[in-house]
Amino acid sequence: MKYIFTALILSLFVLAPLPSTNVALAGYGTFNTSGTANNSITSSNPSGNSGLHNPLKVNSLQQLMTAILGFVVKIGTVVVVLMLVFVGFKFVTSQGNSTEIQKARMMLLWTIVGALIILGAQAISLGVAATVTSISAGT
Repeated sequence: MKYIFTALILSLFVLAPLPSTNVALAGYGTFNTSGTANNSITSSNPSGNSGLHNPLKVNSLQQLMTAILGFVVKIGTVVVVLMLVFVGFKFVTSQGNSTEIQKARMMLLWTIVGALIILGAQAISLGVAATVTSISAGT
């Protein structure tokens, strides 16, 4: 059962990026209306200039760290929910065996500790960001 759960979690991390791996160069290797091959990579920027684009949509280190923490919290929340389901399954399948119930209790304890760490990291991050913002504003 442990191997199935591990395989499920690993497959989530492997298969999750697949929808975002669309062909980024949609015009590359196609033919234009005159029948000649279009094998050059051109900019699709509406303003007409070809510059580097920021794919992360962040402008500062604080925004980057907030985005990373938000991603970790989202993934951590999913893992906590899956672990709670798995712990419930362990409680049900223990069938009164005291050692299995003790193992399930320990799994539940560490799942809750992990959830509290994730929520605590988010709370500390928000507190530090608010403090830095208020200090830099001069209030």
